[in-house]
Amino acid sequence: MTAFGKQMRGLIHPLMYDGDGKPSVSAFSIQLGEARSAKKESEERGVNMNAGHSRPKLVGYSLAMAILSSLLSVLVYAQIKPPQTSPGLQPFTPTSIDWLTTTLQASLRQEAMSSDGFALQIASPDPETILIYVRYTPHVNRKAMNSSIHTARQVIGIIAKRYGWDGWVRVREDIQRVQPPNK
Repeated sequence: MTAFGKQMRGLIHPLMYDGDGKPSVSAFSIQLGEARSAKKESEERGVNMNAGHSRPKLVGYSLAMAILSSLLSVLVYAQIKPPQTSPGLQPFTPTSIDWLTTTLQASLRQEAMSSDGFALQIASPDPETILIYVRYTPHVNRKAMNSSIHTARQVIGIIAKRYGWDGWVRVREDIQRVQPPNK
């Protein structure tokens, strides 16, 4: 057995026998014996060994520390500013006219400049008006353009009625001739 093993064995097995057959005692067994005899003497005198460590005081102290650390955490967190985000990432709730304009633009927009000589867009110049915005060239297919404008008016009426907004939504047209784009 190595020296360390012998030392550890002496701590675990306090009573050992030397080579001559006589028992020897380790330092651990001496300390253990002294502690046991001190406890026995104090019990005989009626002295409580744990009198200085009252549980209610310990629990109260622990609770106070937990509350203090929680309060400190809240105060530190409250002082931390959230990271700055791009304005494009801010939440936005569209207004009724925004929603209607977006819906109509998605369904009615026409870019027929090259084929029929006109373009139709949907916009909203004020909070109660839907604008049918049309630009056409001198070589416009008038029948196709007029049909698209008429259809746009009908669709706007149907969708506004479906949402219950037909009582306040007004429809205007802005139709203007433009020069054809240079090729």
